[in-house]
Amino acid sequence: MVLVTGATGFIGSHLCKLLLKKNYTIRALFRSAHSPFLTDAENSQIEWIQADVNDVYSLLPSLHQIDAVFHCAATVSFDRRDHKKMMLTNVEGTANMVNAMLDCGVKRLIHLSSVAALGRNSQHEHIDEDADWISGGYNSQYAVSKYRSEMEVWRGAAEGLQVTIVNPGIVLGEGDWNIGSNKLFKNIYNEFPFYTSGITSFVDVKDVVKAMLLLYENKIYNERFIISAGIYTYKQVFDWMANGFQKQAPRYEAKPWMINLVWRFYELKKWFSAKEQTITKETARSAVAQYDYANDKLKSYLPGFEYTELQQTIQRCCAYYMDNN
Repeated sequence: MVLVTGATGFIGSHLCKLLLKKNYTIRALFRSAHSPFLTDAENSQIEWIQADVNDVYSLLPSLHQIDAVFHCAATVSFDRRDHKKMMLTNVEGTANMVNAMLDCGVKRLIHLSSVAALGRNSQHEHIDEDADWISGGYNSQYAVSKYRSEMEVWRGAAEGLQVTIVNPGIVLGEGDWNIGSNKLFKNIYNEFPFYTSGITSFVDVKDVVKAMLLLYENKIYNERFIISAGIYTYKQVFDWMANGFQKQAPRYEAKPWMINLVWRFYELKKWFSAKEQTITKETARSAVAQYDYANDKLKSYLPGFEYTELQQTIQRCCAYYMDNN
């Protein structure tokens, strides 16, 4: 039996789907509702436990008779108003899970992190799993929270846990196109006219959860792995999305000075709106950043692993979003 945290979220739901196909017995945590991304039949096959990673005492009963924990629970935000909440969930929530596992004698932890948690101190550099964390302006508060959450996982390893960390790039897949990285699909469907010069890592959500499960099944632990189908320009990704939707692709490059004006406008606007600000100083910086992430370590540990071609991922997702929106 495995425990999945964050099972009501985008990646956690896809992980549950895969685990069910592989006939795993799943216990999953929820706070207020079951997963909207799973069917009623899938939800009914999961043992749902109401608990919160920020309440360590609520976690203890959920770990009874558990063989491994897939820790996917996290808050993702680039709005400064959410920084405290993000640190609470991502860092303290992970610390609580590690402590609860140690108390209950559950040894195996597969932790979902992000390439944002990898050290970087400039653009254009080649970044792999051995990169040292360097504090500075290149790191968002989300990145800081994921780095600190990894430190809690490694602390658990030092105290006897068998841990595996996965660091996916920007994850694309079937979900809610009003949330997270899948907002890109909605923007292109609505024919957003601008693209940026940014370059980064992208990956299919199905490949992320497949890698997590294979690393667990092959008993590979005390390592971390970048999960990336490759490095792509935002322009290329947006063009593929536009083609999948049969929409006009973005045609104007948003220069850095233009983006800086926009995030400053939204920074002022947030004082008059409670809505999450999706255009912030941090997102503006990442939109023009150019990072090269290695992806060869995973294949060296899992020689038969093959990534889905990103263009195929985007075509599949475009069909899904047209059918469901």
